[in-house]
Amino acid sequence: TNLLGGADAVEFISIVNVSALVLAASNTFIVASAGTGGSGSGDIIITADSGARTTIEDAFSYTNASSITSVRPFIGQLGTRVTISGIQLRGGGDRIEDVFLAGALVSQILAQSDTELVVAA
Repeated sequence: TNLLGGADAVEFISIVNVSALVLAASNTFIVASAGTGGSGSGDIIITADSGARTTIEDAFSYTNASSITSVRPFIGQLGTRVTISGIQLRGGGDRIEDVFLAGALVSQILAQSDTELVVAA
């Protein structure tokens, strides 16, 4: 694909009418961080430094923000079973890949849903 339209760099990306941060870009791929405050679904618009624009229609949907409502117990040691409750914990995805407690990767994810996550610390 010709994402840059013959230009040298990406000047601007809009994801569902919200400015996105370009992390890496070439003619064949672009890595961007979606901006905050977006909602709904819509187009991705790429504007190159030449002024060339590429539009990908209906390419992205924002999900509601995730929220943790409780962590029980809130203190423990290696192997402690911890239950994390909240709203949309998977962030619109199919599963949670990694969980960190106090900066340490948990040893195992035991169960998960959009509202509850059980891990072994």
